[in-house]
Amino acid sequence: MKTWLEQTTRRKAVVSLALFALALGVLGLAYGADADYWRALLHPGVITAAGLDAQSARVSAYQDPSVSVVSVNGEVLGNFGVKEAVQSYLVRSEVVKPYWAMQVGSRVLMVKSVTRPATTATGLLRAIPSDLASDVFPNDMPAEERAKFYPLMLDTDDLGTAEIYLVYTLLVLAVFGAIAWIGWRRLSGKSVHPAVKRASGWGEPHEISSRIEQEYQHATRLRMKGWRLTDNYLIYNSAFSFDVFRIDDLVWAYPSVVKHRYGGVIPIGKTHSAALHFLDGDAKAAGGKKVVAQMLSAVQARVPWALMGYSDKLSSVWKGERQTFIDEVQKRKREKS
Repeated sequence: MKTWLEQTTRRKAVVSLALFALALGVLGLAYGADADYWRALLHPGVITAAGLDAQSARVSAYQDPSVSVVSVNGEVLGNFGVKEAVQSYLVRSEVVKPYWAMQVGSRVLMVKSVTRPATTATGLLRAIPSDLASDVFPNDMPAEERAKFYPLMLDTDDLGTAEIYLVYTLLVLAVFGAIAWIGWRRLSGKSVHPAVKRASGWGEPHEISSRIEQEYQHATRLRMKGWRLTDNYLIYNSAFSFDVFRIDDLVWAYPSVVKHRYGGVIPIGKTHSAALHFLDGDAKAAGGKKVVAQMLSAVQARVPWALMGYSDKLSSVWKGERQTFIDEVQKRKREKS
């Protein structure tokens, strides 16, 4: 029979697999709804002057173009003298995008692009927005002159946006996929959860697991954002992860404060947490300033030999001479026992 620790960590693994499946389903539905667009994005077709005439007829009949992402071959004549400042998705700055005139057949197509297009341009084909049309084509322009221009524009900016969405999608899938992969390995027995492995060194697995469960259920002394401090353990249990540490193994603890600033300038808040370093792992329990102080006070009373408080010297020794740090704390423990 599996221990409570094993059952709990297995549930987290199942959740990770379910989340990955949910992410695949949601993304599949989202991209499937615009399947034609994404297929065209990956393999854009070439549209000719005749094709542009046909799409122009649809626009004149107040219909959207029946094609999305296309490539157009033509000769760039210059720009319309109109520019649009758009917010960049990658950096906090504005990018100016001019509108270019491209001769395709006997008519001129408007192309939105940061740089002067080559003889081939690829983008999203759509009707020219009415506000843009009023800026480019005067109201008193003769109909025969207006007919020399397609009522369409090729927006190369939308391709860049789509590519960013694809990158974000791949990043999301990579993160959830990695978590699901770890969960699958634990469910299949190919790896052991760190908390189960850590607790196996504390004694007989079933006995230790039962003791941790009892304290988790009936001997919680302090709670803070998923963490529970009991008489002998520090336990973290959220919807997606689990961890446990033995209080007797605490070596060093101190309050940690992270200041958050918008744009690196405007203060927007602080995150308080208790940083706890054990013989076999580290934990950072976040919470309010008051409850963090309560946790540190509680663990200090429970393990008075552990070092409390932060200093650059202690940090340097912990990073560079950890065993020396631990030996000193173990010496303090023997002296106080």
